[in-house]
Amino acid sequence: MHNRRQALIGLGALATTPWIHAQTGDWPRRTVRIVVPFTAGSPPDLIARAIAPKLSDNLGQPVIVDNKPGATTIIGTEHVVHSAPDGYTLLLTATGAASVFPAIMKLRYDPIKDLPPLGLVATSQQVFFSGGPKRAKTLKEFVTWARQNPGKANIGSIGIGTTNHLASEMLRKAVDIQFTYVPFQSAQAGLQAVINGDVDLFCADVGVILGFLGSDKITPIAVAGATRSDYLPNTPTLAESGISGVLSANRFALFVPNGVPQAVFTRLSSALAVAVNGEEAGQALRKLGMAATYATADAVADVIRNDASTMAPLARALNIQIN
Repeated sequence: MHNRRQALIGLGALATTPWIHAQTGDWPRRTVRIVVPFTAGSPPDLIARAIAPKLSDNLGQPVIVDNKPGATTIIGTEHVVHSAPDGYTLLLTATGAASVFPAIMKLRYDPIKDLPPLGLVATSQQVFFSGGPKRAKTLKEFVTWARQNPGKANIGSIGIGTTNHLASEMLRKAVDIQFTYVPFQSAQAGLQAVINGDVDLFCADVGVILGFLGSDKITPIAVAGATRSDYLPNTPTLAESGISGVLSANRFALFVPNGVPQAVFTRLSSALAVAVNGEEAGQALRKLGMAATYATADAVADVIRNDASTMAPLARALNIQIN
């Protein structure tokens, strides 16, 4: 009995060894993985790849990006939720997934309790743009046409219940027009649909259209923010176009599985702050049309709560549901 008890104690010690190491300051000892629940080339993917090198330098271990798209980001998100809370698996996604998704779909996890935020990484303004041979050149022109042709207009963005989608719905409500919403799995697919003239208007992060500025393929017609975009100085805001009350932006943050040891969490937080505030990440994100924007875990939690109090009721009122 005594030998059996010692054996069990020995097995228990072995089982907890990684946690002991994690909390004694020698973490990390292997590769850290950032899971992105979006396709390669999407804004969250590009953000993760922009900060990964500096995170790696700060942590002294490789930091890789692992794309796990599908099911409106749920596949990749659930993967992180069920990962060991040892700090080696992180999630980079939009904060809207935590604030809005609980209102529009049945989740098998609690985004507030199961995925504590580590810190804010980047913010991105959103823009409405048109394309194709019959494109609207101004928001007023689009609205006038949509009112004269009820039910014929369509507006697209990435996914259902995303910040871009809700911005489109807020526009619909503000100008009282009818349109068909067309969700896309990627910004690239939506962009091509706009260029082909298959979609009348598209809402996306500003960085999506940077490569087409100055071309005749698309026309940015309104920025969904309080101020004009530095990348689109000649494009008015919605407010400047006569539409008030429609403000929208995408915020991207890192999250961890619940239960990460405090020492590991603190180490990750410090490394993230240095990476995001550094010039390298700042330059990389500016090239993508985004702003490197660090904020603490508590600040991100406040953003999620505030957005949940405004955007989630909007989603419910619009009867947006994902089965």
